[in-house]
Amino acid sequence: MPSESELIELREKWADLPIINFWHDTNDAPDEFFDALLAGSRGEVSEEDAGSRTTVRTKTTKEEKEKATSSYVGAMVRGSKVSKTPTKKGWGKFWKYVDPKGATKLGDGGNGSIPSVADRKAGVECENMVVTKGLDLHIGYGAGAKGTTAFEKGPVRGTSEYMKLDRKRNNCGNDWSIVADFKDKDVKCPKCRKEKDFKDVKGPYKQEGEVLLIPVGMVGDGQTVAFVLLTGAEAKKMSFLKPGDRVCVRGWVKGQNYDASVANGLGLSGSGLKHYGYTFVKGGPTQAVPLITLGSKIHGGYIKKV
Repeated sequence: MPSESELIELREKWADLPIINFWHDTNDAPDEFFDALLAGSRGEVSEEDAGSRTTVRTKTTKEEKEKATSSYVGAMVRGSKVSKTPTKKGWGKFWKYVDPKGATKLGDGGNGSIPSVADRKAGVECENMVVTKGLDLHIGYGAGAKGTTAFEKGPVRGTSEYMKLDRKRNNCGNDWSIVADFKDKDVKCPKCRKEKDFKDVKGPYKQEGEVLLIPVGMVGDGQTVAFVLLTGAEAKKMSFLKPGDRVCVRGWVKGQNYDASVANGLGLSGSGLKHYGYTFVKGGPTQAVPLITLGSKIHGGYIKKV
């Protein structure tokens, strides 16, 4: 609580502010407001005031500040076949997501949940990973392979621009939006999970938003094994992350082509590079890499610092 002299000084300064305050048409501070503050500083709170204060202030916890939950509505499509590690090292603990015998089958162009279905059944809520500098990336094949320094200071932020379509399911009445590039693939309603039997009600229309691309590795392994892509509010909220930070991720993973020659690091293909203003060139320092997203919000995907 400010002292009596501090409140009096504040009251004088308020009147000199070159703006109109929200109580009056002048800068005169409301007398009753400051009188109440002065009374409080002197311990002169009336019984009426003491009994009328019902406002409860809630504090935002550290976890809430450092956690982003998916706000995306849509479906996951198959990815590119992941046939090579993104560095000169092996997959380490991440092999369970690439293993052709596993449920995810990234090596066959499949996609799956992260943590894996087996891990989730065992009670694993999210996959512990660490943000890397990406300096060990070795993208491409043979003499054409190339690394990147784009992530040396941390995850890369950018702005995406792409075309969207709004759809409405005839049966359950659910509305959802999709990337127009996937209009023939994204045909399953995220609510009732039924395919087709919908109508496009709006679009295609241009959509812009913030993106954040994060190179990550498995805790204890060290090497970069995948990228985490965040969009919209999630990208903005987690932009504080830096190399060495540990995160726990719950979402989806698939293979996505990546071009290391893109200077700013945002070298994703398909619905990626096109949106960032680049043309993905096959045959360059490119290859499919594991790409982790939070998935549709109905699955409760999230990323948090731990």
